[in-house]
Amino acid sequence: MFGKSKKDDEISTIDIDKEEKNEKTVETEDEKAVTMSWKEMKALKRSKYDEKSSKYNKSFVIRHKKTGMIVELRAASVLQAASFIGWRPRHTVLIKEKDVTVEKEAQDKIDAVNAEIENKKENCPALT
Repeated sequence: MFGKSKKDDEISTIDIDKEEKNEKTVETEDEKAVTMSWKEMKALKRSKYDEKSSKYNKSFVIRHKKTGMIVELRAASVLQAASFIGWRPRHTVLIKEKDVTVEKEAQDKIDAVNAEIENKKENCPALT
């Protein structure tokens, strides 16, 4: 009881058990689909993300360390993406960074074609 120290074997098995439990909890958090809470929605609205997101050519997928929530946001940097959603940058982990210029060009082409179709509808009453 007193004066006895734990043997190295006991310490190593305890540490291994703790590591295995932590890995299991991380795997289950990644498998769950977590929706954004009202806090994140409110932070995005307050930072005017809808208006500002169209300016940026990069998209970042970040994960919150404590909640395990994963989001994809368009921003200039990872720090800006974390501040858009109201998370501390030190509590976030970058999972993936994507370039969105190709998607922007494709969306511009789609918008141009839709505008041309609407223009032709005005000239031809049979299409309306």
